[in-house]
Amino acid sequence: MKKKNKKILTWIIIIVFLLAVGFGIYKYIDNKNTTSTNDKTIMTKRTAVVKLGDVSQTLAASGPIESSDTKNYKASFQGEIDTINIDNDDFVKKGDVLITFSTTSLDDQIENLNNQIENSYDLIDSANDDIINLQDSISDIYENITQKQEDIADLQLDIQEQIDSKLSTTIYAPISGITFNIRVEEGDMINDGTILATISNVNIYKVELSMNAKILEGNIQSASIYYKNTEYSAIIISHSDYTYKDKFGSPLVDVILQFETTVSLPSGDKVSGIIVVDNIKYYSNRDSLPYYAINEKVTSTIQGELLSLNIVEKEFVNKGDILATISCEYIDNKIEALNNQIDLLNDQIESFNDQIDSLNNQIEKKGDLITDYTENISDIQESIETLESEYTDLKITADFDGVISHLNIEVDDNISPNSTLFTLTSMDKPQIIISIDELDIAKVKLGMDSSVVIDALEDTLKTPISAKVTDIALLGINQGGVTSYNVTITLEENIEGLMLSMNSTATIFIDISYDTLYVPIEAITILNGTKYVYIKTDGTDIPEINSDMQPSFGGRKGNVDTSTMTEEQLARIKERREAAGLGDADIENMNSTANSLQEYYTGTKLVEVTTGVFNESYIEITSGLEKGQIVVLPPTYTTTSTNDTSGTGLFGSPTKRVPGMGSGGK
Repeated sequence: MKKKNKKILTWIIIIVFLLAVGFGIYKYIDNKNTTSTNDKTIMTKRTAVVKLGDVSQTLAASGPIESSDTKNYKASFQGEIDTINIDNDDFVKKGDVLITFSTTSLDDQIENLNNQIENSYDLIDSANDDIINLQDSISDIYENITQKQEDIADLQLDIQEQIDSKLSTTIYAPISGITFNIRVEEGDMINDGTILATISNVNIYKVELSMNAKILEGNIQSASIYYKNTEYSAIIISHSDYTYKDKFGSPLVDVILQFETTVSLPSGDKVSGIIVVDNIKYYSNRDSLPYYAINEKVTSTIQGELLSLNIVEKEFVNKGDILATISCEYIDNKIEALNNQIDLLNDQIESFNDQIDSLNNQIEKKGDLITDYTENISDIQESIETLESEYTDLKITADFDGVISHLNIEVDDNISPNSTLFTLTSMDKPQIIISIDELDIAKVKLGMDSSVVIDALEDTLKTPISAKVTDIALLGINQGGVTSYNVTITLEENIEGLMLSMNSTATIFIDISYDTLYVPIEAITILNGTKYVYIKTDGTDIPEINSDMQPSFGGRKGNVDTSTMTEEQLARIKERREAAGLGDADIENMNSTANSLQEYYTGTKLVEVTTGVFNESYIEITSGLEKGQIVVLPPTYTTTSTNDTSGTGLFGSPTKRVPGMGSGGK
């Protein structure tokens, strides 16, 4: 009992000393002129109702409205502008024709080429008429010439096949794996079918093991391969259709297992196996060397010189990697040889023509002319198709909905390639890029709900625009020793009157609790790390507080009881009061304030609570309270004086809140 009284006495002395010092500071600042013995502290009891609603924790920052997509349109060729269907600040739809170029030059070129085709057809008709007139007398020789021409056509097909074979001059990896047995070097002459190397998948193996033949008699449940105390799951690929016996007379069967590893097994190392049949484990009769299960040979499909070899023995390659390139010189030589054969046939035709009269020579010439004209027509038609395809390039269409800007061209301007024509800016899903401090950026996640308020659009103050976090910069910006990160907020609504560069404020909802209990954050009192709330009761009891709890009654201790103090203790207190400039009237006024605090919390009780999401105004209550309960908030107080009509607080301010909360939050 004595120890408890001594502890209480010690706390009383400390509190009186702190109150005395505080009041002395006040007396010094106010020059002891603003209070009197007639001062009175008036407490205003404040309460709040436990409500049900949403509580959110947010981050907010400002920034201008920006476009989600902007494209600068440039000319892809040189030409004259025919029409311009847009102007700066025009809104266009995707697919709208914005600018067209003059087709005059293309039209003239195509018309000239068509005239050449007609002229060629006239020449062909004339040559055919001549040939028909001559064929009656030289039909036998004509048949020979025809045969030679057919031979030429066959050779031309051969030439085309050789041209197509040039696609095989690059050799690609057929599978991913390690290269082995490289048989060639750069500069080697290789043939169709030459094997350059072998690619093996070094993570998939097969191994042939001798197993007890009883595995064939039951239900095989699993198979495993063991290598240096490491087990690999395996599958049975096949087994021999015969059995044999070991030296002990036990029947054996050869089984091929396939297994996959994460690392390549060293060459020459053996493995063992286990096959589980009807819950019985059968071990391999002996260890065996595994071998690669998947091997592919890299083979050339053409003949030529090996120009480059991009593989190294026992190195990994990916499927599709370029392994080698082969010179097409051999193919070119073969094409040249075929052309020489064609030339030879033509020489033979010419020789036949030489053996007969000039009519044969005329037929040959007419035939050559027809061929030339026909090829010329084909070339011209290809040129026309190429030119006609350019018509699509003579008009520029919008790639997306947006607004035109930076248009500085006019009709009849001759535009050079790569010249800038205009800019198209999308108004679909505009965005805001805000800066978030490095201490908060870890809280922000992609897809978080956000809201945006546009300063120039008053309706958004009442109803913010829905938005989401769509991008978070990985690289921060350091300024003045503080790093911040750009976060992109994309609007999800189309807002009338919205314009780019408008200033806006984006709020990111970091955490939110829906339909939850909440109270003002100042209602929370923390005592020794535990959170409490003062609940209004129907009685007049003073809240019971454990002697170890600090503080009590909204953060203040009660009256100083000097009745149990010794004369020595009283003398020390008096000395401290005098040193602080406090008289008996001052102490009486301070004790009156403490009594008022005690009276303020009369009729309440402390209830322990747990909390959740909070912000600067409200805090979620996850347990301890019910909807509709009345919580008592820390008091406000004013000091009135008969000598001074202005309100004065305990420490000199007209109106002051007595804190009831040490800190808030989870």
